[in-house]
Amino acid sequence: MKKGWAREKQQAYFITNTIAGWKNIFVTIRAINMIVDSWKFFVERRGINFLAYIVMPSHLHYIVHAADPQYGISDMQRDFKRHTARQIIAGLQAAFDKPPAPSLSIFAAAGFHREPARSLLEYFRNAGRIAGQTYRVWLPDDQPEMIFTQKFFEQKLGYLHANAVESKIVMVREEFPYSSAAFYANGKEGLIPITPMRFIE
Repeated sequence: MKKGWAREKQQAYFITNTIAGWKNIFVTIRAINMIVDSWKFFVERRGINFLAYIVMPSHLHYIVHAADPQYGISDMQRDFKRHTARQIIAGLQAAFDKPPAPSLSIFAAAGFHREPARSLLEYFRNAGRIAGQTYRVWLPDDQPEMIFTQKFFEQKLGYLHANAVESKIVMVREEFPYSSAAFYANGKEGLIPITPMRFIE
C-alpha cells in the first residue's frame, strides 16, 4: 500500500493529480474530454463514485469513493495515470510538427495556453529520464487525503471549486463548466455524474 492511502479500500479521498512541470495540458476540449471519458470509465466499470471534481489547465482535483471493495482508489490512480499519460504522449507525438492547439476561450482569456507539442515532449522525456522512465507526464504524488468528517469534506469541496476563481478564469464558481460547482449550487448536471455522500459531523 502506498504511503498516504488508508488500508480500508472503501474510504473517500480528496485527490490531486498534477502534470509534471505544471504544464498546461487541459486547455483544449480534446484534452478535457480525454479526462472526462477516463473518469466515466471508472464510474461505469469500476464502481468509483465522484463526489466532486475540477479540471484545471495543469492539474485535477477530485473527491472519490470506491464502491467496489476489490478495487480501491489507489488502484484507480494507478490505472488512470497510466492510461492518460499514454494518451497525452500519443497526442503530442501526433502533433509534433504542428502549431499548438488553440486554448478554449475561457482559458485563453485568463492567459492559459499550451506549449508546442515538441517542447512538451522534450520536457516530459527529460523528466522521465531523471525518474528512470521514458516519459514522466504526471507528478508522482497524488496527495491523497482521506475524508472522514462532513466538515472536512466541505472544506475540501470549497477549496476544490475555488480554484477557477482564484486563477481568474471565472468570477463565480458555478460558471466554470469543467467542475461540479454548478451541481452543488443549483443541481445542474455536469460532465460526469455526482454521487452525494454524508459523513459524520
